[in-house]
Amino acid sequence: MTKKRIPPLDLDPAVFRHRTGYNEADNGDQALHNAEVAWSALFNSMNDLFEREQIIRADKSRTREAQNALLTKATHNCMEPIAAKAQNALDTANAAIRGVNLDIENAMKSNLSPDERAEIRSYIRSLPEKEREALLNTADNDVLGAVLTGKPFLSGLSSSGAEMLRDRAEKQQFPELVQRREKLRKAVDLLHSGWESYNRNLKPLIDPNFAAIEGAARKAEAAANAPTSVGS
Repeated sequence: MTKKRIPPLDLDPAVFRHRTGYNEADNGDQALHNAEVAWSALFNSMNDLFEREQIIRADKSRTREAQNALLTKATHNCMEPIAAKAQNALDTANAAIRGVNLDIENAMKSNLSPDERAEIRSYIRSLPEKEREALLNTADNDVLGAVLTGKPFLSGLSSSGAEMLRDRAEKQQFPELVQRREKLRKAVDLLHSGWESYNRNLKPLIDPNFAAIEGAARKAEAAANAPTSVGS
């Protein structure tokens, strides 16, 4: 009997929860929950197909070619809905990430006028580096909004300095949103790598000649069922 293949450990459902930090409280987060369900579906689907392979290979009434065709069909039929589930989870997670970014951006917007924001940026740019850093470390949303909505150099910052400021401000002011976004980003990365692993591990179940064989069979069937011309 064919030895049963085992799904790789890196696709185990526990891996998703461990690497993303997913917990029971996240069951109420639709985007994270969809990603967790899609990940589990990759593992369960692969395991089901490996069991199906054993059953098909054990049927000695079929030729090897017939077994290959049956297994290839089963694999294709299984992969299509799993691909749709994974893509839906990716789309939902990416949309949720954009939503978090927008929520943070709106919350950090300065309520000051354009002239006032420009004046703040000019003042901050005029400060010595250490004083500038000290001021920004204790700045309120109006000041941070003025700085972060303008080009970094307008406030005397480098691009990397502005990114560090934004990152620090987001973590300090919106820790829950930042944590959720981090989980979602990890979920997206895992789903991409998980889908690649899924395809790679199922490749041996697919007969590379299947499409050609199926095409020839369809042509033969069409020819056999074609109406016969009757001579006069």
